[in-house]
Amino acid sequence: MNCHNRNVPSTEPANNSPSAVGTDRLPTTKEINKRDLLARGWTEGAIATFLPETEIEVRHAYMRGDYLVHLWDPHAVAETEKKPEVQ
Repeated sequence: MNCHNRNVPSTEPANNSPSAVGTDRLPTTKEINKRDLLARGWTEGAIATFLPETEIEVRHAYMRGDYLVHLWDPHAVAETEKKPEVQ
């Protein structure tokens, strides 16, 4: 008997389509932080006035501990930048 022909359950997905591999969990775009907005010409007042609430993410820095990052959806920022009252 050959030991290489055993029926061992595979850990590979049965279907190799993107949804079967789990690519729906991969980020499709980068979030925008406050530094990015300021570099794009936004002011703190305009950020507070025109943009929706941020998503807050907790991150960890070695030797410094946890800190909060305020992130905006890039699609929401792009849509807001198109409005005439923002320009």
